[in-house]
Amino acid sequence: MALEVVEATRSDLERYMTIHGRLVHRSLAIVATAVGIAAALLIGRATGSPDRAQSQVDNVIRPASEWVPLAIEYSIHDDMTGVKHYVVEYRAGDGSTRNEQVSDLDSRPMIRIDNLTTGKHYSSKEGQWLEHPLRTQRNSGKPFTALDRRTVAPVPPSDPRVAVFATVPMTLSFYEFRAPSGNVAIFCPELNMRMVWAKYRDGKVQETTRVTLGIPPDVAFAPPAAARVIKRSQPAGTGSVDLLPSQRPKGRQ
Repeated sequence: MALEVVEATRSDLERYMTIHGRLVHRSLAIVATAVGIAAALLIGRATGSPDRAQSQVDNVIRPASEWVPLAIEYSIHDDMTGVKHYVVEYRAGDGSTRNEQVSDLDSRPMIRIDNLTTGKHYSSKEGQWLEHPLRTQRNSGKPFTALDRRTVAPVPPSDPRVAVFATVPMTLSFYEFRAPSGNVAIFCPELNMRMVWAKYRDGKVQETTRVTLGIPPDVAFAPPAAARVIKRSQPAGTGSVDLLPSQRPKGRQ
């Protein structure tokens, strides 16, 4: 049976980056945990001739199939306000993430955790912890984002935007997508198609400043044992958003 895929359009990726840029205004932590969801990805199924299906497969740039544990630091600079946000993110081998964010204006860390093993999302601001069920994970929590080779361009490892990855002891490749609006993003397939650099049309720039494979043994993907945790029933964190019937567009069930 032939492998069948369908291409997301360039406008999908532009829409993703537009949303991504808007989220920088509202919550840098959401931006940090949403990276890598490229709308140049190939999903679902499409009909067509075997030759067309093979052509689609040949143009797929796939991510590493298992999560690569890592610790990564990056900054997001807002040209309009001059404010810089700093993010440290840890990712475990099961895909769980811990994201810690501060800014020039607020040194108190905002922490967000997606624990894929327990199915919980945790967040903390000023020491107050909240617990939510984690949103449904696509592909059973495994990496799924892939790029269409025809919509991206290779980026050499010597490019200053990705030079920090020279310290990573594995062979990496990078691909750049340029949207007609001016949004630009660079992705790395070997690191599960992580977005490693981006520039948005409103002037914000996200750049990786440090990366190491593996995570420190003391990094926790849950609140401290002694913390008071308020439990909420509404799903949160990264993943699929299930709309209530009242929230769905007309004609959609």
